[in-house]
Amino acid sequence: MANDTTRTARQSVYKPRNPRKTPLWQILHGHFAEFLSVYEDRFEPRYGRLSPYVQKVVERYLRCGILDFGFARIKCADCGREMLLAFSCKCRSFCPSCQKRRQLEFAEFCVKEVFAPVPHRQVVLSIPKRIRLHFFRNRKLLSKLARCGWETVRDFLQTAVGREDAVPGAVVAIQTFGNLGDLQPHLHMIVSWGCFDERGTFYAVRGAPDADMIEQVFRHRLFRMLLDEDAVTRELVSDLLAWRHSGFSAYVGESVPARDTDSLESLAQYIVRGAVAQERLSVSDGLDGTSRVTYRSKKVHPGHGANFRILDALDFIALLVAHIPARHEKRAINYGFYSNKSRGMRKKTLEAQEPAAVRSQAEIVSATEDRAPLAVRRAWAYLVAKVYEVDPLVCPDCGSRMKIIAYIQEPDVIWKILNHLKLLPEESPGTVGHLPGDDTALVRSAEIVCEPFYDDLDPGDAPFDRLRAFGGRDAADGYECWEKLIRVVPADNRSTPRSY
Repeated sequence: MANDTTRTARQSVYKPRNPRKTPLWQILHGHFAEFLSVYEDRFEPRYGRLSPYVQKVVERYLRCGILDFGFARIKCADCGREMLLAFSCKCRSFCPSCQKRRQLEFAEFCVKEVFAPVPHRQVVLSIPKRIRLHFFRNRKLLSKLARCGWETVRDFLQTAVGREDAVPGAVVAIQTFGNLGDLQPHLHMIVSWGCFDERGTFYAVRGAPDADMIEQVFRHRLFRMLLDEDAVTRELVSDLLAWRHSGFSAYVGESVPARDTDSLESLAQYIVRGAVAQERLSVSDGLDGTSRVTYRSKKVHPGHGANFRILDALDFIALLVAHIPARHEKRAINYGFYSNKSRGMRKKTLEAQEPAAVRSQAEIVSATEDRAPLAVRRAWAYLVAKVYEVDPLVCPDCGSRMKIIAYIQEPDVIWKILNHLKLLPEESPGTVGHLPGDDTALVRSAEIVCEPFYDDLDPGDAPFDRLRAFGGRDAADGYECWEKLIRVVPADNRSTPRSY
């Protein structure tokens, strides 16, 4: 029986990714320094000034998931097996791995905290090519684009139910990319298909939606906003209005039933997906010796006449970093009945109506509860298990639960441990924490975001005396006795170029 348990545990072992084997990491590692040196002359006229924040995001991505830049040490209390787990960068809308985590967090939050048990629909609003670059040169226009989309759908639904005092609820996601990575700002909205009054009564909208009417109202509302912001001229607006095909489009999806939370969660994940998918990306060498990037799509793009694009590596990087949001730029906004203000006011009203005795008992339960709050429970291990159906903190030898016992961040200690375990990269066996074009170590404790989190560590039985990051001489001398220290070797997921 024990052998069967061990065999099952081994079959479901979590294998950490190897970023160095992915095409995106290879492109940025090999060409980002060159990209920075030529950006001003080659790309700034089209994309505008390059923000220093973009460079920081890319550098953090190049450290993500790599042991050289720090790691967590986990151990099985039953059999003593130990493993190393690299830190993540947690970059928004850029790192495919970290963005996947954000997708899961966002979707779960929407289903549990935002969406009411009423029918919903997805609404997609897009704009013509001629005005798309304005939203990249002035990124503040993106939030105003979201506001225009929300007000259009709100007015449509209020008219349909015949009540101006009722509002729908909507989650609006701002996407800046198309299927092939083009600069294509557009909106994905999950909207309650009806309106709520101030008492929370829901008035459903019956019948098929009129996408053409939504498109026309959105077009005129957006032009008014751009004119007010001096982003376009009246001549340009008149020219666009004279087009037979306006370039605007509105799509209204099928109704999602009130209790179909699985479909809503999948839809919420979709609308905040990242700009690039690793499985659609490949790298090859061109006839002139330069790197060529091929990016594929499932559908044929009408503008390119194909389901793939082949770009020079520098052109691909310029296109990719244009989708990195600014530091405080919102990519998903709640409106109407789902807005943060509206939900907060309803929560306060419910708390005020709750009897004092019940509220006091809830506070006692909350203070003595072993489980952390919802925001803390969205831990790395839980989300990985949700995606891959494999718990990364299950011991591959005995199947018991493993615990995080230390975070290693000091560059000297990192190098000594990895050197002892023969885990240093072959291209730089004498150094750790270096990026191309940088002569100094980039491992700085203030910049590292640790993942897994401390909430994976049980304070009741954890050896806190070993949580001192192994920074002293004892640490440097003591790691050599870790005879059982093992790192799961990830599967090679190198993408192979395909011919078309």
